[in-house]
Amino acid sequence: MLGEFQQAMADLVASAARVQTARHDPDAWLAGYDLTEAERRRLTGFLAQPGLALGCMVYRANRLAPMAMHLTDLCRAIGPGLRRAVDEFWDAHPHSEPNPLLECARFCDFMDGRPEKPSDALAQARAAIAAALAASGAARA
Repeated sequence: MLGEFQQAMADLVASAARVQTARHDPDAWLAGYDLTEAERRRLTGFLAQPGLALGCMVYRANRLAPMAMHLTDLCRAIGPGLRRAVDEFWDAHPHSEPNPLLECARFCDFMDGRPEKPSDALAQARAAIAAALAASGAARA
């Protein structure tokens, strides 16, 4: 059950929208996890913490940092639509890839399926990520 508790904590920090949903009806949200009564009480208390919003912000910053570092030109080319694109990417891929280069490749794949993709910047980003992955010895699944 500890794994379920840890997953619930991670799921909360990964999404400010999920926090709001869980705060509105914690019992319904917690029903999706196999938890002990003590774990339920701890998570309910966690939901009440005002600092939870900061945890969500730090999670988002850590997840965005690799894209900002490795896909700078692509992010600039996306422009004002970047926040919406990133939010939709994270909705489609709620769990981050531990390897930042693979996460960036996954974002490129996501952007490739969008009608407003900046094709030239996306092609350059794909090439740069492929070269970085090859240099690091990492392989895409």
